[in-house]
Amino acid sequence: MMRYLFLVFIFTATIAALSCGGANPSSSNEEASSPPAQRSSPTMSIPEDNRIRIPKIGVDAPLSLKVVDAGGRLPEPDGTDDIAIYDFSGFSMPGFGGLPGSGNAVLSGRPDSGTLPCQNGTVPPPCKAVLFDLVKLVPGDEIFVFWEKRQFEYRVASACWLERILSLDDPYRTTDEQALTILTAGGTFANGGYSHNLFVRAESTAGSFPPGCPYGSTAPTTTPLGLTFDRKLEPGSTGPGPNPTHIPYRFVLSGLPLQNGDQIRAGLSSSPPLPAGFSSRPPNFLIIYVPPTTPAQDYRLTYKTPNGREVTATLTHTP
Repeated sequence: MMRYLFLVFIFTATIAALSCGGANPSSSNEEASSPPAQRSSPTMSIPEDNRIRIPKIGVDAPLSLKVVDAGGRLPEPDGTDDIAIYDFSGFSMPGFGGLPGSGNAVLSGRPDSGTLPCQNGTVPPPCKAVLFDLVKLVPGDEIFVFWEKRQFEYRVASACWLERILSLDDPYRTTDEQALTILTAGGTFANGGYSHNLFVRAESTAGSFPPGCPYGSTAPTTTPLGLTFDRKLEPGSTGPGPNPTHIPYRFVLSGLPLQNGDQIRAGLSSSPPLPAGFSSRPPNFLIIYVPPTTPAQDYRLTYKTPNGREVTATLTHTP
């Protein structure tokens, strides 16, 4: 199951009370007179494979063609370093998508790794995936797409946040002018997915899109991530744990919902290494169980979230 992409092909949805979060696109006279076809760049060579390059955020990633089925399902990218580009020809309703050089080319990529490694397997999870920094793009930023040995240049027109619970078709609609729509996920991570999707719209000819977000935007709100020591508890007082003789230390983990055990294990580390178990307790407690034979000293705990956020705290162990 796809962790962060969602289906938006429900056309009867009523959308209300959305504020526009996009910024005005660049619209200089020089750009307005530029042809919509590919524009050459003397600093770039055409790669052998299909790729996308976004210089501002350091993206140079392969594009993998994914076919949208009749029901409108968007297959996920191949991995953390790959960006999917969608072929809507198999979708049961016409008027969606496109490919570089024609219509609205729709792309997607992951913001974080989950349990997968990044940078061609050289960075262990949790780590930043290919579109982690997509949120940093602003109107006027350049995007280069290399498709079938041709180069297409786009400039960002707007960035729009949409809640996953909403159902909108506008971002995927085809366009008369050459356009590019890139989406990834963000906001609050809960129940295996994110609360929002970020859509970046880019155009090959300045002024192709109206200012702002044509389908509205509602930005996610985030709570600062925190890991704070709460108290030392009595052995056996927390119910089931790794061992009833182990000493439990309770911390408050704020800014994100409690993750499952595998996610905590992947994101939690200690310096020096601490031979401890752990568990989580509602609403937001993280309990560290320390064997009583562990040397008395301070241990620096670091918790790294699946999307690369990091927080530290100190555990002062006293047997």
